[in-house]
Amino acid sequence: MSSSDTAVPAIVSDALRAIIDDARRAVTSGAAPDIEALRTRVHAAAGSDPAALAAAQRTLAQLDRVAAVYRARTTVGTPLSPPAAAAPSTPETPRLGGLPSSGGLPRAGGLPRPGALRTRPTITANMDVKREGAAGAAALAWTSLPAVATWEIRLSARPDARADYEVFETRTVDPAATRLELTLSDRPLRVNLLGHRRDGKLLQRALISGLTLENWGDRWEKRASAS
Repeated sequence: MSSSDTAVPAIVSDALRAIIDDARRAVTSGAAPDIEALRTRVHAAAGSDPAALAAAQRTLAQLDRVAAVYRARTTVGTPLSPPAAAAPSTPETPRLGGLPSSGGLPRAGGLPRPGALRTRPTITANMDVKREGAAGAAALAWTSLPAVATWEIRLSARPDARADYEVFETRTVDPAATRLELTLSDRPLRVNLLGHRRDGKLLQRALISGLTLENWGDRWEKRASAS
């Protein structure tokens, strides 16, 4: 719950938080969250208290976002499967799960699909992002400003040249995690890096699109950023 929920009774705030946690656990395990049942729990927890009702509306919006993540994952075809050319995962560089001890992010991305699509990588950013490693052990690295409190990482993929990118992974990590390992395939991958201040204001951002095994070594096309 946010600071705007200070007037909400603690028992209601805890109940709403538990509902969102249950929905996220279902998505993480690969199961479809029972959104209707969860909505019923939200209304039951809120009762008629005005502050609780306002918090309930925010919780319902969160449930909708969790459901959207699940739909995107099932559409794109998760769970992730690394291409045969990629180096095997090691305990120091896990593909999914908690942050490795090096402070980098777990390996993620890449959804193999027959029929490679030749795309040109593009970047729109107000920060520097560097490539590291060969295509089979690709990674992105950047520097976090001191005021950045959290990084939001969004990974998307597109099945073909006419389709839109669909988000299949979103996570929030601390500012020390400034390296993201990628598992590339023939499906174009998009990486969205968002560095937020403690009050939520966006300070740093980068959108890198069209990354594949085939074009990892190509020069990125830089596109204008709003700042």
